[in-house]
Amino acid sequence: MVYADHCLAQLRDKNAQGVIFWDLEGHERPHAISYVGDPRKLAEVAPEMDRFADGFLKKFRDAGFRTGLTIRPTEYYDAAPGKHAWNQRDVKDPVALMSEKIRYARDRGGMTIFYLDSNVFSGGENVPWIMPTAMIRELQEEYPDCLIIPEWSAPDYYRWSAPYSSPNIGQLTTNVRDRFARVKWANAFGVVAVESSLLETQLGNTWTGSRAGMCCCSVFGKPEVARDRDMLEAVLHGLGRMRVTGALPGLLPMLAKDEGREREWVRVGAIGALGDLGDRRAIGPLLEEYKHGYSNVEVYVFRRYLHEALTKLTGQQHAVWPDHEGWKKWLGEQQDGNHSRADRK
Repeated sequence: MVYADHCLAQLRDKNAQGVIFWDLEGHERPHAISYVGDPRKLAEVAPEMDRFADGFLKKFRDAGFRTGLTIRPTEYYDAAPGKHAWNQRDVKDPVALMSEKIRYARDRGGMTIFYLDSNVFSGGENVPWIMPTAMIRELQEEYPDCLIIPEWSAPDYYRWSAPYSSPNIGQLTTNVRDRFARVKWANAFGVVAVESSLLETQLGNTWTGSRAGMCCCSVFGKPEVARDRDMLEAVLHGLGRMRVTGALPGLLPMLAKDEGREREWVRVGAIGALGDLGDRRAIGPLLEEYKHGYSNVEVYVFRRYLHEALTKLTGQQHAVWPDHEGWKKWLGEQQDGNHSRADRK
């Protein structure tokens, strides 16, 4: 339950709407068996979790978050009964099987979000690899109050579900399967799993996709690595290096907002992004940052970020890093020089 409290704090911090428990039944088998994807098996494969599952899930519902988990269109079975040789196998009617899994999760835990893992078939003559859209449509029509998030998708999946994309399958946009999805269906959107280590380098794709409708799925696990500092820094640096001009109104308030010691690196990231952005309207607010005290960031690092940002915006290469008054003096001299040249003309 301590972990539940930690997750709730993360959800509130990110202004989240819901949470998906990716592997409620555990992830003890190797790929491609991987996730169980069947909440009906919880008591059998993870009795230690089954004991606490109802209370655990209730904490999130009581806090106002929608909840969900992973399902698969395959049957999780014991290949050698009694020996726990678990495996996955295709079934004759995958829609009926998925329906039973959703019904169980909804009835027991009030769940309404379902990540559909491995919605592909093992192959064979006249058997499509990706699950036909008609199956997704049938499932969505049976459960109109649920959100289905298929791992793999075809272009028309957007009409009936929220296709998933993630760096680990080479996708980082919400409309990766159909760039015109929002033209065809105004309310279409996709789900992007945000991975902070790749977000900065792939922000262009994510930004483009978000304009076509996106829902970010932030992945967090162990409490000690779940903080969103790295993710925020990656976004800030990416916005600056991509010169996203529309980011200025959002970046400037970060300089004025003091959220405590643990968030100071976010402000430092905003300083760097403003320098990369190249908009001279940031010069004044950046100068004021010299007056701000940083308790959790080394003065050397803080001043280096400010100096580099102002150097990029002004073109001035100071041999010695100036302080607040030094920059104001130099900018004043530049302004006076411009006036003098204007008067001579």
